[in-house]
Amino acid sequence: MDEENSLSIQQRAELLKRLGSAGPEQTPDAKEALRILNSLQKNQPQTTRDGRVGIRNPTTRIFAGLTPRADGNEIMFSDLDRNMKRNPVPAKGVKLLGIRATINQLIDQIPTARNAPPGQSKTASMYNFAPIQDLDDVRKDFRRGTDVEGRANLNQRALAYKRFTKGAFEAFPDKSGEYVGYGERIDQTKFQPRDAKRRFGKYVNFDPTDVVRQLGEHAGRRAVAKTIGGIDKRLGMAIDGALMLDDFAAYLTGKSVSDRLGEYFQSLPPIESAHDLMINR
Repeated sequence: MDEENSLSIQQRAELLKRLGSAGPEQTPDAKEALRILNSLQKNQPQTTRDGRVGIRNPTTRIFAGLTPRADGNEIMFSDLDRNMKRNPVPAKGVKLLGIRATINQLIDQIPTARNAPPGQSKTASMYNFAPIQDLDDVRKDFRRGTDVEGRANLNQRALAYKRFTKGAFEAFPDKSGEYVGYGERIDQTKFQPRDAKRRFGKYVNFDPTDVVRQLGEHAGRRAVAKTIGGIDKRLGMAIDGALMLDDFAAYLTGKSVSDRLGEYFQSLPPIESAHDLMINR
């Protein structure tokens, strides 16, 4: 495994927080992303004496827990303000990324089956979860008159878990109509969910730390359009990315890309006009 993939969510959050906090003025999204990255680094999963793992993040307003059982790890998530009730105003953008990152911090605590330490039980890498239907789902079931098999698409939490984990956390209704999901974590980015009959399915590639990278991209965005009037949007995005790269290079090597380019431009002949300036750039 390469060095990048070996970084934990907390390590990536700290690195990206440092990267995004320097440089030109930040956009509102960038400031919010930095606030979330700081919370991920500050509010890390805690393990109790009996092996349970919990994380509580007051910034993203999420609680997540992992409880080891004989048949695997029981996973649960809840909202600190609304518990299991659906938020009438769905989270989106950077806020949604923060929620997903907090949940993924907990998922990242599931041991892997491969390269397991000596003495790890066979069920330590397995997990199960039960996304709860809310009243809106139940009302839709009643209006449509669907049976248990037909309700598979009427659990919004189940759909969200499946979508945001690329299928690693997929749940199905059991005989009583309750949604349950099972699976196993094979390695850092490979999961094997089970189907409705609890048979193992195909491997799913899901990197729990990827959402932190997305937060880092938001944190690195600068309000460069304010300083370059009338600039082409694509060029602004390119400069935006260059500023991220610049900070990152300086953080890792002590000398930014701009520093090196500045030394190069100083060696060029004097520029006579604005037209010559654009040509040189």
